[in-house]
Amino acid sequence: ADATSPEKLQEASSLALKEAQKKGPGGLAFYSRKETREILQEWRLLEELEQAFEKKEFVLYFQPRIDLSKGKVCGFEALLRWQHPEKGLLFPGSFISLLEESRLIVKVGRWVAEESAAFLKKARAEDPEVRVLLTSR
Repeated sequence: ADATSPEKLQEASSLALKEAQKKGPGGLAFYSRKETREILQEWRLLEELEQAFEKKEFVLYFQPRIDLSKGKVCGFEALLRWQHPEKGLLFPGSFISLLEESRLIVKVGRWVAEESAAFLKKARAEDPEVRVLLTSR
């Protein structure tokens, strides 16, 4: 039995409802223990991501892009990483899709743009032609 009490039944139906709502109007979802574990892990990760933003755990690395014909730096690629307090440095593949599903992507995106603009301003003091490329890898 998936629910042994009214509380467990309500929890199971709430989880199924949230999954159905993700699928859009007329969405359909069934409760399963496996999906419940996955949903709960996703919720925990989302909570961690929200805390990570507040605690400033996201970092940007600016990887130089080299124009080989000129032999000089022509720009930088902004690489987003999460400095997780327990898991260490995490690549966006482990969290970017969840950011995109939540509204948190707007806040993080704004922060990335602001940090990149500040970096670009400094870099252009040395070379007015330099650019910053934002990617999700």
